[in-house]
Amino acid sequence: MRYAALVLFALLMTTGQLLFKQAAVAGGEGGLLRAVTSSWMAGAVALYGAASVLWVWVLGMVPLSVACLYGALAYVLIPLCSAYLYGETLDAKFALGAVLIVSGVIIVTR
Repeated sequence: MRYAALVLFALLMTTGQLLFKQAAVAGGEGGLLRAVTSSWMAGAVALYGAASVLWVWVLGMVPLSVACLYGALAYVLIPLCSAYLYGETLDAKFALGAVLIVSGVIIVTR
C-alpha cells in the first residue's frame, strides 16, 4: 500500500506540472495574470495540495530517504508526458538519465 501511495504521489506531481504548463499555454498573450487566474492553475494548485497531504501521510510509514526516490520518478514522467502532449524533444541524455533514476529507485527499494 505504501509503495502504491508513493507511485500515486509521483503521478500527482507529474499531473500537477502538466497542469501548470497548460496554465502557461492558456495565458498566451494575456501573460502571467491570465495564466495564474486560469482554471488550469487552480487545478494544479489543488492537485499539489492533495499531493502534499498524501506525502505527509506516506512519510509516516516510509523513510524519507526511500520516499524521495519515488518522487524522483516524476523527473522521468514529466518529460515523457510533455514530449507526448507538447511535442517537446527528448534526447539520449534524457534516456540515460531516466534509466539511472529508475534503476536507482529499483536498487534502493529491494
